[in-house]
Amino acid sequence: MNCIQTYVQTQSLGTITEPVNGSWIQAYAEYIGLVAPVNDSWLQAICEEFGITAPLFGSWTIALANYYGISNPDATWWCAIAQAPYVPPGGTPPFIWNLDTRVWEAETRVWAVAPAYDVDAQAFFTAVEGGGDTLTTDEKDGTNTLVVGLKSAGIWTKLKAFYPLVGGTITSQKWNLMNPVDTDAAFRLTFVNPGSFTFNAKGWKQAGLSSQVADTYLSPATELTATNFSMGCSIYEATTTGNYYDMGNYSAPTENALIARYGASSYINLGGGFTNTATSLAQVETSWIVDSGGTPGMWRDGASYITYGSGLNLANYPMGLGASNRGGGGTQGASDRGYTMFYIGESLNASALIADFTTLINSWQVTLGKTP
Repeated sequence: MNCIQTYVQTQSLGTITEPVNGSWIQAYAEYIGLVAPVNDSWLQAICEEFGITAPLFGSWTIALANYYGISNPDATWWCAIAQAPYVPPGGTPPFIWNLDTRVWEAETRVWAVAPAYDVDAQAFFTAVEGGGDTLTTDEKDGTNTLVVGLKSAGIWTKLKAFYPLVGGTITSQKWNLMNPVDTDAAFRLTFVNPGSFTFNAKGWKQAGLSSQVADTYLSPATELTATNFSMGCSIYEATTTGNYYDMGNYSAPTENALIARYGASSYINLGGGFTNTATSLAQVETSWIVDSGGTPGMWRDGASYITYGSGLNLANYPMGLGASNRGGGGTQGASDRGYTMFYIGESLNASALIADFTTLINSWQVTLGKTP
């Protein structure tokens, strides 16, 4: 990611994910409502929109840096500008002590504070804490960084549900980061046989009871398409061998499944039957993805693990987490593993985003202490 792209995505709170006509500056100009460049320059148009009337030292870039209170380049002026905090278009940049002035009385602007968190991250925090739970600063900062990263990578809009499993309680871990509303339609989780789950700072740990599952209320066949589907989870604890599902749903005759290890193998089912490969117990504690886009298959810690050559179809029944949710009632393969996150969405592989997604998840887990 270059410095201009970083600047534009910071100032748009991650809304802008692609350049316009190859230009990130044009994309930002249009984002703030500009319709034409000035003197063939979108940068000059932005500067004038911000009240900057002339270039500085012959440069509109340096003039923009000065607008943000930046007086020295960081390798380049754009790399310095990229570090500026978010400022609403046309708003007042925050005062930077010791760069603008050392004299208190000389500063005439109103002190401004940039928003602490991305708006979607904050909505999630508000929902969790509004439900009576508490999040640590590390949980908030780390999750906010994850949200911003997902937006910058072009992944955010592909996700239907993302369960970060923070807060350490049954009520804090039910929320869907993508739509933190306490309804079935928002894909908020309901825990079946909740007493058999143990909730902690890393996520949750299951007991492997037959009736145990977290119901997402998200039916892939309704919300997604067979060739544009992805789901995944991260496992922090796997200490026993058993016939466990990690994610799954079934509506006769179709089944979808992500199984890190069932018996002695990993399994994938994207609607055309199971495909598997041998997997040791020591290999289970990592991130897993099943994806139907591009060349369908399973990925382990960001690397291709199983190629799926069977037909693609999605089951019309809500996806289960920690077990397979079965049409007609009941579950299958309830796990006794520990999980740090789950997600369901559009294909990441079709856009070559699995590696980026895995990097973001791994970094977030390190920050929050969620690693195995």
